[in-house]
Amino acid sequence: MKQVRGFDSRFEILEAANGRQAWELFQKHRPALILSDIKMPFISGLQLLKMIKEQDGEAKVILISGYAEFQYAQEALNAGAAGYLLKPLGDEALYDCLRKNLQQSSHQKQLEQELLKSSDGLAKYIHDRLDSGVIREDYINESLFTHMLSPYQVAVLLSASGHYLESAQLQQLLGELFGYEPRFEYRIVMLSRRKWVIVYHSHPVADRALRRLSDALQERGWNGWIGVSDCQEQVQALNQTYEQADSVLRYRLLDGTSRLFYYRQQKEKRIVQDLPFDLEGKLRCYLEQHNEAGACELVRRELARLQANQRSSFACCDHFLLQLTNLFQRVTERLSPRPSLSELTVHIDSCESMEDLTAAVCRVITYVCSRLESASGSDESNIVDRVLAHINQNYNKDISLKELAENVFFMNHTYLSHLIREKTGKNYSSYLRELSETAAAIHAASVTADCSYEESIIPEMSALLGDAYRKVRSLDEALMGAKTVEGSQALANYYRDKVFSAMAELRITIDQLETMTPSDKWPVPSYGDLLFSVR
Repeated sequence: MKQVRGFDSRFEILEAANGRQAWELFQKHRPALILSDIKMPFISGLQLLKMIKEQDGEAKVILISGYAEFQYAQEALNAGAAGYLLKPLGDEALYDCLRKNLQQSSHQKQLEQELLKSSDGLAKYIHDRLDSGVIREDYINESLFTHMLSPYQVAVLLSASGHYLESAQLQQLLGELFGYEPRFEYRIVMLSRRKWVIVYHSHPVADRALRRLSDALQERGWNGWIGVSDCQEQVQALNQTYEQADSVLRYRLLDGTSRLFYYRQQKEKRIVQDLPFDLEGKLRCYLEQHNEAGACELVRRELARLQANQRSSFACCDHFLLQLTNLFQRVTERLSPRPSLSELTVHIDSCESMEDLTAAVCRVITYVCSRLESASGSDESNIVDRVLAHINQNYNKDISLKELAENVFFMNHTYLSHLIREKTGKNYSSYLRELSETAAAIHAASVTADCSYEESIIPEMSALLGDAYRKVRSLDEALMGAKTVEGSQALANYYRDKVFSAMAELRITIDQLETMTPSDKWPVPSYGDLLFSVR
C-alpha cells in the first residue's frame, strides 16, 4: 500500500482483506488497475482474475506471489493477467509495472478521444447515442442521419482478447471495400478496444462488402466476429438496432466456425426456445457430495447438447445458466457467509467459445464444491438420512444397493454401503430385511384392529380430500400467474415464492392422506398424478 502511494499519492486506493471482498469492490468501483496476491482466503488470486476477466475482458489485473515457479506465472498470464510480480516487491519492478499498465489505460481513452476528434458530427452523434444509451433530441443530426443513412443497418465488430483492431487499419479497409460505391454511406465509431460499430446505408452491396471485410481482417491476423442487425428506417430505433447486432454475437458460443452472424438468419433458423434439463437432481447430488468432476462432466455434456442442436436459440443457453444459478443458490443457502449472486453467476460476455463457457461454469462449480466441503460437518449424515428415508418409502420395490447408489443418489455403492453401516450398525441387506419384517408385522396387526377405527377416520379423510383439491386449484392459479411474469430472474423469483410453496402445501395434505390409507385402497390419484393434472 505504501509503495503504491509512493508511486503517485493522488491515487484512490481500495483495500480488501480477502478474495471475496476484492470481488465485491471490483463490481462496485471498477478500478483502473487491480493488484492481487495469489494466495487469499475464500477466493484465490487466480480465481479472482478469471472472474474479473469473465465480466470485463479489458480489466487490468496484476498478480503478486511468493512463488517463482514458471507454472504459476504461465497460468496467470494465460488467464489474462496484465503482470506477474514476485515478493518481496522492489520499488523499481512495481513502478515499472504500474507505469506500463496505467499508460495503456490512458492510451485507450486517448485513442477514443482522437477518433472522435477526427470524426464528423454525425459519427459523434452516433457514438454518444450508443455509448450513453440516452436519447437526446438533436434535430440537425437526426435529419442528417435520415437523409444519408436511412434505411440503415448496424454491424458490430467484436475482437477476441488480444486481437484488437487499430483505427487506421480498419478505416483503410473500409475505404477499400466500400469506397468504390459512391451511394454507399457509413459511419464508424469505437465503443471500446474490443468493440467497433459500423452504421451503414442498407444497400445491395453491403452483405458482400461485410463478408469481404471479415475475410480481409482474418487474412491480416484478426480474430473476432461481426454481428449484423435487421434493416431499420427510424433513427429513434438506433439503440435497439445496435442491440440486435450486439446480441446476435452471442451465437459465437453455439457456432464455433462462423465469423459473421445475421440477426434475421439466426432468428428464423433457431426457433427452439427451451431444451429441458432433466438431470438437476443428479447435479445437485454431485454438488452436495463435492464431486466436482462429476458435476463438470454433467454440465459439459449438457452444453454440448445445446451446441449440437442447430435449431436451439440462445434463450436455451440463458435458461440453462439461470437454472444452474438457482441450483447453486439453493445448495449454498445455509452457508455462512452466504455466497453472493455474482459469485454463483456465469458471466458469458467475455466467453469466446463454448469451451470458455464450459470452463466458466466449472469454475463456479469448483467454488461451490469448495465452499460446501469447507463447511461440511454434517453433510454425510444428511446424505445417509435421505438414503434411509428413500429406503423406508420404497423397501418393497426390490432395489439393489448398486441401483440405489448409482441410479438414485449417483454415488459409489461401496461408499454408500459404508455410510449405511456407520449410521445403522447394519449392512444394506440386513436393514432392508428388518424393515420388511417390521412392516409385515404392522400390517398383520392392522388387519385384526377394530373396524370402528376406519369409521372414525372417514370424516377426517373427507376434509383432507377437500383441502387437497383446493390446493390443486391454488397451484393451478399460481402456474397461470407465471405466464404473465416477464424476465428470467423475475420468473425464477415467482416460482420460488409462489409455485414451489403451493406445491409444498399440496404435498403436506397428500402425505397425510397417504399415511391414513392402505396402498391398495388409495381412493384418489397420487401426488404425482395430481401435480401433473395441473395445466
